[in-house]
Amino acid sequence: MPNHIHFILNIDTQLLPENMLDDVSTPVATVVGSIKSSVTREARKMNPDFAWQTRFYDHIIRSTKEAAMINNYIVENVGRWQMDKFFSTSLAGDAACRVSTVGAV
Repeated sequence: MPNHIHFILNIDTQLLPENMLDDVSTPVATVVGSIKSSVTREARKMNPDFAWQTRFYDHIIRSTKEAAMINNYIVENVGRWQMDKFFSTSLAGDAACRVSTVGAV
């Protein structure tokens, strides 16, 4: 959907320095901040008024079953765009409406 994003961030704790294992929220916040910074830079080339919501929702996925359910929700979410209260026919064919999945869950 062009009005929000979903993504699954997989942190391989074996690759983290030992001092980061105590507070995994630090690297998550850093990664999310980097993603938002990059997207903001590109989005403002198309729309100078682009802005993020002030908050984001995060959730720790604890099982393969839960990961599959969340991945399925993300993939199917694109199909619900026409039912969204912010749906616009001018955005219906927008590239932002297309789903991209990286790797299988």
